[in-house]
Amino acid sequence: MTKFHFIICLLLFILLLNLSCKDNVKPEDFDKKNTIFLPLIDEDITLNPLKFRNTTSNKIIKFLFEPLVEVDEKGEIIPNLISEWFVSEHGLLWNFTLRKDVYWSDGEKMNSDDVIFTLNYLKDPNLCPFYADSFKIIHTVEKIDEYGFKVRLKEVYTPFLVMLHNVYPVPEHIVNKSGLLKFSRYPSGNGPYVLRNFNMKSFVCLSRNKKYWKDRSLTEIENVVFRIYDYKTKAFEAFLSGDLDILDEMSLEDYRELKEKNFKLYNYSDAGYMCMGFNFKKTPLFLDVKVRQAISYSIDRDIMVHYLLHNLGEISYGPIYPFMSTWYNKDIKKYTFNPDKTTELMKEAGWHKGEKGYFEKKGENFNFKIAAGKGNSLHERTVTILAENLLEAGFAVEPVFMEWNEFVKSIMNGKLDSWCAYLFGGGIDPDNITYYYYYSGLTPEKGNYGFYSNCEVDKILTLARKELNRDKRIDMYYKLQAILGEDLPVIYIYSCDSLIAVNKRIEIPSGTDPRPLRGYRDFSKWNIISER
Repeated sequence: MTKFHFIICLLLFILLLNLSCKDNVKPEDFDKKNTIFLPLIDEDITLNPLKFRNTTSNKIIKFLFEPLVEVDEKGEIIPNLISEWFVSEHGLLWNFTLRKDVYWSDGEKMNSDDVIFTLNYLKDPNLCPFYADSFKIIHTVEKIDEYGFKVRLKEVYTPFLVMLHNVYPVPEHIVNKSGLLKFSRYPSGNGPYVLRNFNMKSFVCLSRNKKYWKDRSLTEIENVVFRIYDYKTKAFEAFLSGDLDILDEMSLEDYRELKEKNFKLYNYSDAGYMCMGFNFKKTPLFLDVKVRQAISYSIDRDIMVHYLLHNLGEISYGPIYPFMSTWYNKDIKKYTFNPDKTTELMKEAGWHKGEKGYFEKKGENFNFKIAAGKGNSLHERTVTILAENLLEAGFAVEPVFMEWNEFVKSIMNGKLDSWCAYLFGGGIDPDNITYYYYYSGLTPEKGNYGFYSNCEVDKILTLARKELNRDKRIDMYYKLQAILGEDLPVIYIYSCDSLIAVNKRIEIPSGTDPRPLRGYRDFSKWNIISER
């Protein structure tokens, strides 16, 4: 063996060593009487809260780490790792106090140095380019004492606490010693569970954190095992066979099949909506608001909710979700299926139906393509029905189905006429589900996928995130919804329910069932009542 080959073999050995955990426990080693089995769909998984970029990683991280603040059932921010806070009258300076009884799983106490380290990392574009843009609002983070720190903002940002809900501090002493790469594989957290073993393509094994600060005496769930699957269909089969206790990523067809088999099923309002988006920069056809309103009247949303969603969802009319009751404007303009109204509005916009039944102006048809990603049957069927509605109304539209990565890239590059996709996220404060989608100063890479621009919308979005008076902010977002309901930067179509199936051996006490903003975060209060 040459020296070169020896070095390569040595490097491979080190790599394999680093890909295995210090504990060789496997899923089959756990007692099913006190272990719950959850699914993960294979993605680029990391266990480091400073690095995760997908929901798959986030699911595990929530078991290993705690956020600075939490959200209650009403969507209000409540203390968690931070026990209390104070904001100055001008809204720029925030003082925080941490709990004094929180320990890392290595036995060291969590303190303000850990939080300062985490926030400084997240706002550094060289270290954390994915999150730095969101945290650039932070000017400085300073230590007050062992459990106190203060944050000075560059400008007033009222929903700052909502941002902290997505911050999971990491232990500075461990990260500095081991490095982020190793920490991503062997994390030491402060959450309800600790890592036992991690096989990137097969499973993640967790056991109860005996140093966890919250009361864990009521739960029988000593261990959590995530089984990793290549496809959702494999996870569905595993749930049917009893290898999983929870199934939270399933098709509507799977849900209906499980309902017939008498499983415990839960559905609740989702933080997202299906919409038809426009490229205002590439396709001037959509610049006329009457045209956008005409398109909205041509869509039969009732058919979609009934036929596609089997009534497991609701019609959407705006960007703020109905379960956000404080912020939701129920009087937003609603577009019911009305082909006659479509024709009337198109006529006002200068379009008339030609011999072939399509809208035309100066001999040119209203011709465009609407794109969607392949591989999701619900998305594909939505676009199919949408195109049929538009064709029947008189729009010469062609549906185009693209590979998902190509579809996303084409939106970001501004190459599509229009597109259909499910926008999701947020649900606590309206800022992050309106500002990034509709502020004209942002590009598609930042969230303004259609190059939308409206001066009045920009003004409200800018002022609302700085307004400290809650009632005034609510009024601002009511007005914003009214404007967007008329101007239609996108066509809002429907919102799917989140669907969760639970094995019968799991007992769910009243008040801890899956619901908006929480999902099954309260599962620690569930109990295992029998072996499978």
